[in-house]
Parts: sequence; structure tokens; C-alpha cells
Amino acid sequence: MSKFFYLLPLLAVVFTACSDDDDDNNNTDLGKDGTLKVSASQIADLPSAGIDEVRLVVYGNRDYTAATSAWDDGFELEFPETVSSTYLASVLDAFWMDDEEYEAVQISDPEVRLANADIEGYRNNSYIGDIFLYNETSSQDVYVSYYYSDGSLTVKGTYTYEDYGEVYSYVYNVSIGKGWNRIAFINSWNGDNYKCEITTSIPGGVSWIFD
Repeated sequence: MSKFFYLLPLLAVVFTACSDDDDDNNNTDLGKDGTLKVSASQIADLPSAGIDEVRLVVYGNRDYTAATSAWDDGFELEFPETVSSTYLASVLDAFWMDDEEYEAVQISDPEVRLANADIEGYRNNSYIGDIFLYNETSSQDVYVSYYYSDGSLTVKGTYTYEDYGEVYSYVYNVSIGKGWNRIAFINSWNGDNYKCEITTSIPGGVSWIFD
């Protein structure tokens, strides 16, 4: 197995509803000022000891803290309008592709560079977990990540390989614009067949959790 199939299947939570209002330009739930506001009542599985601070940490070629928010029965993070090229990675690295997978899909502009961002919780200046959009059923789980892109990009196609009798497929259906975007990683399984769909079509039913 590799990457996304290791990432998510161990999580099991009770979900609360959250709003899903997309920006007019890119597929995000940020306000017009680039701010993401989430109340504590929207987040499942919050730690009983509490959270002091929430940080938006960008991971690309290098990582850095792009925004912080004190915890006040929730958080309010202002996403930066741009991310310096110093922190951006290639398409191959941003999606954790290997060379065979990279060659199997169609990439509209290989020169576009990206970085993903995690929303992290801290207590006493120590990392205690992530806050993210998620959903799980008996046959699939969905994880939503925020990506910054320095240009418009589409990634389409399927890469499939077999390992010890198990078949793994990565299906790309990504179409993003310059700026912040949301990308869903949808893991599903049927016997020895596993599929990870990477898509900008965000499924319904995702909600905020802490883990």
C-alpha cells in the first residue's frame, strides 16, 4: 500500500452538520476576506483538556505557519492571499505521486506549483491534533484538504497497480484555480480492490472533526 490508503481508515467518529458555502471563484468555504470561521459546536471529538491555539500550517517544499487564531469557542483563521514560491512544491510532490503515477495522468500545466495546509490544534504551545473535514461510511471515507496553487491546473486520469494480489487505483479528477482550493481524498474498498479518488467535487456529508 502507499500514501492515502494508510492515511484515513482508522478514524471513526460521530458527526455534526456544518455549512458548505463555496467561494465564487475557487472551491473553498472561505469568506470573501479569506477567513475561515468554525465554531466549537461544529467540531466533533474535541479534547476534554481544551485547545489554546489553532494554526494554519502550510506544507510544500518547506513548511511554515501561515496564520494563527486563539481558541474562543472555535477559531477564525485568515488564509494568506498568496503563498511564496519558496514554500510551493511540484505537482508530483504535492500529491505524493511516484514517477509511474505521474506519467499515467494528464496534467494541464506541469509548471504549476502547490502546497497543502493543515489546521492544527495546540495546547501549551504543543501540537495535540488536526481539525479537518471528514466523513466515513462502511465502504468509504472522505478527507478534505486545503491546497494553494499559483495557477490554474487540471489533473485527470487513473493509475492502477497490483501488490500481493491487491489492486490499488488512484483516480484524479482535479480542477483548481489560482489561490486556495479544497480537494477531497475519497478512499473506498471492495474485497481486495482499493480506490482513492482525488477530486475537487466535494461529497456531501463531510463535517469538522478533531483527531
